[in-house]
Parts: sequence; C-alpha cells; structure tokens
Amino acid sequence: MKVGSSGVMDAEVFRQLPLQLRPQLATRFTPRILSSMLTVVLVLVKISGLVSGAGGQQYVYDAISPWPVVHGSNVTVQFQSTGYNDMNTLGQSQSDEVRLYCPDTAGSTTNKSNYVDKWALQDVVITFGSASGVASGGRTFGNVTVGPIINMRVLCKLAFYTLVTKFGVTFYSEVSDGLNIAFADAVWAPLQGHLSLTGNPSQLRITWVSANVSDHKPGVFYRKTTEQDSSARMVPATAQTYAAEDMCGGIAATVGPLNFNDPGHIYTAIMTDLQPNTEYVYWYGSTRALSPKRTITSPQPINGTTLNTTCRLIAFGSMGAWGGSHSNSKWWMSPAKSAIEQLRRQWNSRNQRVDLITHVGDLSYAGGKGYVWERFFYNIESVATLVPYHVAIGNHDYSHKSYPSINDPSGVTASYAPSWGNFGDDSGGECGVPVSKRFHMPASAAGASPSSNGVFWYSHNVANVHMAVISTEHDLSPTSVQYAWLKHDLESVDRRAQPWVVVSGHRPMYNNENRDGTDDADLRVQMKLRDYLNQLFADNAVNLYICGHYHNYVRTGPINGAGQLAATGTVHVTVGTGGANLGSGRYKTFPWALKNLTTYGLLSVETAGSATMTLNFVDSAGMVLDQATLTQLARPTAAPTSTPGSGTTPPSTTSTAPPKSGGSSNTAAIAAAVAMGVLLAVAIAIACIVWRRKQGRTSIDGRGHGPLPTMSPDDQEPLEEYFDEAHA
Repeated sequence: MKVGSSGVMDAEVFRQLPLQLRPQLATRFTPRILSSMLTVVLVLVKISGLVSGAGGQQYVYDAISPWPVVHGSNVTVQFQSTGYNDMNTLGQSQSDEVRLYCPDTAGSTTNKSNYVDKWALQDVVITFGSASGVASGGRTFGNVTVGPIINMRVLCKLAFYTLVTKFGVTFYSEVSDGLNIAFADAVWAPLQGHLSLTGNPSQLRITWVSANVSDHKPGVFYRKTTEQDSSARMVPATAQTYAAEDMCGGIAATVGPLNFNDPGHIYTAIMTDLQPNTEYVYWYGSTRALSPKRTITSPQPINGTTLNTTCRLIAFGSMGAWGGSHSNSKWWMSPAKSAIEQLRRQWNSRNQRVDLITHVGDLSYAGGKGYVWERFFYNIESVATLVPYHVAIGNHDYSHKSYPSINDPSGVTASYAPSWGNFGDDSGGECGVPVSKRFHMPASAAGASPSSNGVFWYSHNVANVHMAVISTEHDLSPTSVQYAWLKHDLESVDRRAQPWVVVSGHRPMYNNENRDGTDDADLRVQMKLRDYLNQLFADNAVNLYICGHYHNYVRTGPINGAGQLAATGTVHVTVGTGGANLGSGRYKTFPWALKNLTTYGLLSVETAGSATMTLNFVDSAGMVLDQATLTQLARPTAAPTSTPGSGTTPPSTTSTAPPKSGGSSNTAAIAAAVAMGVLLAVAIAIACIVWRRKQGRTSIDGRGHGPLPTMSPDDQEPLEEYFDEAHA
C-alpha cells in the first residue's frame, strides 16, 4: 500500500481502497464479531513542533498503523508526552482532548467548535508503555482509546487539542492540523442495514445506506443455509435520499457539521419467494463493496396455519443513540446500549425466536443533527439486520408546530397542534423526513381506501398477531382520516387467523406518573386519546396497546369501552424505557395502574397459540420485573356506553393483578361499588376544584415543550374535573 513520506495515505490511493481491499469480510464476518471487533490502532503523523499546555503538557504523535479504519471500531492513539510523571496524573487531572471532524474541513476555519464528537483524555482508557508510564528522558509513552468511529461517507479527521494559557486567557489550541481517517470500503460501504416486513410473509425488505452506487449494480443476495453461494438470488435495489431543503425548518434544514449532514443514498431491496420458517443467508451492497453475510429466519405464515404457534414481539420506546460525548449532541443516551445488548440476548435464532422488534417512537432524538442519525443506525444495526425492526412516529421524530408543512411527508397541510395539547417543535424541524426516508413499513394494497400512510400509520400481520401502528402526533378524532383507516383496519381483521390484535403508538392513553403538576398537557392528550379510542378498541376486542413517551414502565388492567377497569378489555403498557432519561419515579394512585417501574428495559410479548398472551418486562440485566398473562377477548355483541373522560372512575377492586379475562363477577356488587366510587370521585373533584381555583396555578410541561398554549373554554371544561382529581 502506498503512503506518503509522512505516513499519510495519498488521497488517490484512499479513493481506490474498495477496489484493492474489498475484504473477504463478507464471507467471514458475523454479528458476534461486530460486537467484539478488535481495536484498530491509529497513530498520528509525527509533529515536529511540541505544543505546551498550561500545565506544561507536551505531545508527539507518530505515524498511522494499521490502515484503514474499520467502521464502528475503537481507535487507539499512540502518544508521547513530557507533561506527566505517572499514569495517575495522566487521565485524572488534565483536560486535553481528541476531536473528530466530519467532514475533515469542518475544523479548518476559525470556528474550531464544529467537531461532531470529542473525547476528553481524562474520560477515556489510557495504557502505558512501561509500568510507571515514564520511559527514559522523562517522556511518557501511551495509548488513548477513543470511539467508536463511524463511517459517514466523507473524509474525517482526528485533531488533538491541549489547554493553553496566553496573556492570561486559557483556551484550547490545536496541536496539529490533524490527520484524515480512511475507512475500509470508503464511501461505498453498505451500512446502517435494517430489515422490515412488507405485509407478504414470503418477503423481507432490507434497507441500507452508502454513497451513490447506482451504476454499480446495488442489490441483495440471498440463499438458503443449505445452499451454496452459486445458488443465491440477486434482487436489484432502488434508491432515494433527502436534502436539507426537504426538511420543514430549524437546524434540520441548515447544512453544517452539527446540523444537517448528507445522509447518503438509501437503498432498499425485497427478498421474495421465501419459504416460511426457513433459515436464509443474505448479504447486500454493490460491485464496489458488500456487507457481511448474515443468517436470518424467514417470517411465519399468516394464513391461519400458525394459529396455535408462538409469536414473539419485543417492544420499547424513547431510546436515542449512544457512543458520542459532544456537549452539543444533547441526546447521548448511554443506557440505550444496554437495551440493544438485551435485544441481542433476547434474540436466538434457534431457541428464542423473535418475530418483530417494534420501537414505539422517539427513535434517535437527533433533533435535526444528522450525525446522531448516523450513530443511531450504527447502534441498532447488529439486531436490525437479524430481526425486522419497525417504528412508530414520536414527537421528537415529527413535531414541527412552528415550521411550515409544505415538506411534511405525512401529507398534512399543517402540523397537528390543537390548543389542548403539547405538540411543539421537538423534531428540530425534521418533521418526520429522516424517519420516512430511512424506514419502509408495510403499506396498504394499491388503491385501498382508506389507506395506510408510510411510517405514520400502517398495519400488518405477524404469525397469529395483527399489528396496527398509529401516529399520536396526528389527528385521531373520529372525523379524521387516520381514525377512518384504523376503524376499517380493525374491523377487517380475520380473528380465525390472527386472534390477537395489538395496537402501538407513541403517546399513552393511561400513564399515572406524577410530575407535580407539570404534565397537564400530556394528561390532556391522554384524555383525548381515551375519548377517541377506548370504544373503538372495545368494539374490536383489541388485546394490547403499547406506547412510550413517558420514560417509565406502566401496565394497566383491562380497560373497557367506557374507560373503566373491568374483567375484560384492552391492557395498556407504557414502555418508554429504551434509553432516554428516566421519569420522576413518582406515581399517582389509580385503580387501573397495576404496575409502575422506573428502570430501563424491554417488553416481551409472547403468544401461546390463541389461548394466552404473556407480557414480560425485562430489565437491562435480563431480570423479569413484571409479568402478566392475557386471555382471549370475544367481540362484544353490543357496545357499552362510552363516558368521555371516565377513565379515572374507580371500580371496587384494588387488586394488584389484572382480572382474568372471561371470569365471572357479581353484577349487583360491582354496580353498587361503581356507584359508590362515582359519588366519592365527584365529591373529591368538587372539593379539589374549589381549592385549586383559590390557589391558582401555572403549568410548564416537564418534557421541555415550553409553556402551555391557551385553550378555548370548550377544550378546557370537560377535562377540568379529571385534572383536579389527578392532582389531589
């Protein structure tokens, strides 16, 4: 390999890397190797001049070896320094740092803060060349490990900064101009792979990102594990992308290292004619570069032959990305790493099949920062290339109240922002564009009416489960387009083939976290969703509603069409525990709230034929902290009378376990208890209304949405009683 005299690879050689190095990686690489990839050693070009810091720190960085860097690997910087006497001083007291610039020109201007990531030396792993870290001449030799470094399809560079003081002013000074980083397969590497279902059980879709390789036969190869590569089928891929001007506004529409980054070309291809429950090997890319080979199991059939089999879903929400440390990258959710690691443990192709992963909104928390999306897809790739990874849209993925909707991919003419809610600008102006371009969800048949709407609302079958995904960031009132679609979808389910119906969305209908009065707008959204959906769920015997938004775990008992805890009904589970900062840990007491947890974890949903559905909340250590078993619901012959906002009316039971579906009850006793409960609730509500009106109150949404919007009297009055009761 040709390198310059300084140890830096020529740019032209770098451009040709994929042709020379196209790794045998594709035949040897496995998902397990991805998680235990060996550290790549990066040694910087030697700097002839030493820079002195405020504490006398001096560094020399040497040449690069080995070359090139592997996407997602850690990077070890070998250094020499004269500023430290022992390893305890180095790594604890000094504040020098390594900065990552992507593209490499980002830090070449006077604005040196355009780095996408940084690592303070005191926060990273440091090893030394001798026991004391000090060699002859008082010079310290060591290694500093940073990363992982991800391939963003541009030349990046690492630069080293030391803290200096001049004329009484302390600031960071660049030790050198830094050094470009070259990646294996360079810009052509097929990265960010993730699978999804199409609605046809004989198909699987794979989507990935690379530079533009449309002239180099992009596609997916696949074969049965019992076959040779020569028998593999190849399906060509199609491509799309998006630009800053496709966003709705904000930093998402502003080009810059810390804002919009070129997302590359997003390729997608569908593997067809798959036999059910069969192991396949697949890989994807182009003639420029190929992905590793991976082994997957094709979907189960959905025609009723799986009625008595097991289907397993994994659900969570509000995850974010991890691996960065830049203070400007607000949403580095380190616990998200535990969620993905737990997903890996949950997935076992032979013993613990997972049919679907469903991420119920607030995906990356990028807020307009393209680099965070790159991180997010690197984070999920190791599981999303093995199990279909589906998403619901969340407020941090979509909300854009202050920005025009001309580019809104959901097709609305204005962002949904009723006066009673807290629908703000949480997406940073993205308005769902990255999600809608990067994810492909199952779609209604061409010409269907009412129709699904991309990633926003859609449905599909998974073995013996029907999944309907809704957007709580859009109108769900009974006169809305989305409601019409959902009603038609639920009424069309063949319960002989799919006896279980699961609906998922981002915001909850029932969550009892106590935020000391700062959550009024979120509560109002809950109440509206109850008014809109409780009866629809009851009419169609929806077994389970899964959501996030609140960063906790809450499980309810069965809720009937009147919004009451009952012997049978829809169980609601909030599982916003994927990695974002956890909630308050305090909860209001309501009879419907059977379990509250404030810890990270995942929800496992497993059917045993048509008889039972078992819910397990598994924490990041693999411990089952909550379990419930649901039994099958029968479609009611007559719909119960709906009482808007009546979800807080307490029944007589105070049980901490859900009532068994289909169990017998004493009708007279229940009726008397409900009547007593209603009288008690009304008395408490009246007292609280009087007290709160005397006290007065202001509300700030604790989720960072800002002051509550002004409400019209028609919006406010029907909900006033609930809030006074809830805050009592």
